[in-house]
Amino acid sequence: MKRRSLYFLGSKDVEIREEEIDEPGYDEVLIESIFSSISAGTEKHFYRDELEEGIIIDESIEGLKKGLEYPLKYGYSNVGRVISVGEDVSEDWLDKIVLTYHPHETHHIHTVDELIKKPEGMEIERFSFLPCMETTVNFMMDGRPMMGENVLVSGQGVIGLLTTALLDLFPLETLVTLEKLEYRRKRSERIGADISLSSEFGSYDILDKCGVDDFDLIYEVSGNIEALEKALDLIGFGGRIIVGSWYSGKDGVRLGTDFHRNRIEIVSSQVSSISGRFLDRWDKDRRLKTSLRMLDKVEPEKLISHKMDFKDAEKAYRMIDGEEENLQVLLEY
Repeated sequence: MKRRSLYFLGSKDVEIREEEIDEPGYDEVLIESIFSSISAGTEKHFYRDELEEGIIIDESIEGLKKGLEYPLKYGYSNVGRVISVGEDVSEDWLDKIVLTYHPHETHHIHTVDELIKKPEGMEIERFSFLPCMETTVNFMMDGRPMMGENVLVSGQGVIGLLTTALLDLFPLETLVTLEKLEYRRKRSERIGADISLSSEFGSYDILDKCGVDDFDLIYEVSGNIEALEKALDLIGFGGRIIVGSWYSGKDGVRLGTDFHRNRIEIVSSQVSSISGRFLDRWDKDRRLKTSLRMLDKVEPEKLISHKMDFKDAEKAYRMIDGEEENLQVLLEY
């Protein structure tokens, strides 16, 4: 049979190609996609050809382990229906709705241990946010927010908004967000921020408007290297900066006086692994179950701004790269 797959070809160039797909092997299932979520921050890098050639994309996801080169398939939140099973797989899997960390394409094959089954009663759209929610749960583990802290989130795209929503569950002193786009600032305050300010404000103006001397904890998820430098101005002595952004690799950051003197802790947070401090009691399965529960608390499907037919994927990427308002964009098959 044939499937249709989305390929990034280079700078602002994507294409849907038709290609052959085999029948599932004895321990595999064939999945027909229903939705796949565009990860705007990461995929914008691919769309704009902003990443260094040869970097390893994601060693934790099969098919993304090789170094970056075009043409490239990418994506990590694909919800679909099992339509065929191999001879060693129970037919109970047929028609089950499952999520896989898989690129944008109409059909794909996986072993059963790679599938995450949709919980009974959960909407498919909500379920599609699981990889994003798992990322933000991982942020909480790495940042360890405490009661009474002043916390800032820089960037209010989908990941930033989900981070804000989870932080709102903690008894913080202040929860502030920074975002360039006004419509995202408004959404941020609705989802839990005490105040959301323009990221174009200077550091002193931000502190003055928030009424704080500095921040105990900052999450940098804007994807802008200049935001990390601003975080260094805003963080207090002994504070923690959690970097969830994937920068292009073509920029640098100044780690000068403030960073050197103030014992600032900069932590990279990446969902493909769990911090060593938790490994005696936590594994990915426990984190996944926690993330599923958080989906029902946060109701992230409210962040869906567009559902677009897979054949219109090129239009979707042009929109994300442009000025039109958007948050979570789903490709519909």
